[in-house]
Amino acid sequence: MPLIDIVSAALSGPAGRVLEGSVRAIVAEVLQDRGYASPAEILALRDELQALAEGNRRLEAELSELRGRLDELERRPEPTPVVPLADSAGHPSPVREPVAEAERLGMSLDEHQRWRAGGLPGRIGPDGYLELEGKAWRVDPGLEGRPYSLSQHDRPRVMVDGKVVKKEPAGGPA
Repeated sequence: MPLIDIVSAALSGPAGRVLEGSVRAIVAEVLQDRGYASPAEILALRDELQALAEGNRRLEAELSELRGRLDELERRPEPTPVVPLADSAGHPSPVREPVAEAERLGMSLDEHQRWRAGGLPGRIGPDGYLELEGKAWRVDPGLEGRPYSLSQHDRPRVMVDGKVVKKEPAGGPA
């Protein structure tokens, strides 16, 4: 039973229905003056909270379903990208060229991109260029992308597959 009904019933007592309307109006006015919500406002708030709770339950169910689908997708193996070898006219695919070059040099695509962008430590750069002791050097361009090591004697020597490789300053023979 709402508060207003209890208060009005207690105040009106034996006078019954004659005073009930007046008492109800006085109680409503006092509640309003003190800043209390009216019974209609409380009912409207209750209805709104119930609607929000139902909406929340629906959203939780949708979120749970989406999490399940995401988990399923994460468990699937990653598909291998299909890169065409040639276009319809038979020309090599420009997308395929870096892939083929990376495969030829024994590099991943990430390593190949870093190598093309500015060299990869421990590998001979594009067109046979490499940097040693802060200077640019050139070796046989056919060795581009190959791993190398340095042999320390009086000067560092470039070694590829255990053999010393002739190097010259990048500007040409010294």
